[in-house]
Amino acid sequence: MHIQSLNSLLIKTPSFIYNNKLCETLEAGLDKDLLVSCDNQKVNGITGLRDWCLAVKRVNKSRRWELKHMRELMESLMNKQRAFGPSWKFNMTSSAILSSSSPCLPHLTDDEC
Repeated sequence: MHIQSLNSLLIKTPSFIYNNKLCETLEAGLDKDLLVSCDNQKVNGITGLRDWCLAVKRVNKSRRWELKHMRELMESLMNKQRAFGPSWKFNMTSSAILSSSSPCLPHLTDDEC
């Protein structure tokens, strides 16, 4: 909310930015991945600056948690691979080949989601 405080000092000057434009300006500076996550969560439909900032923070927190969880999962898999050695790697490769030849279900349509 520091930006909003600074912007309030600019009231009645040509540099003042209204809240909806301020949201758009801040959105343009977001990380690409965070921007995609915000779009998926429909954050761009929020009009109030404070509500918009809180929504972006919520999405970012959720995204960071997911990334942390994925990192921990990958580290766990890598540790298992080191523990089991080359034979584990071979088994993963052969099981991946077997599973790729098994039939796959079609993707869900928009109506089914």
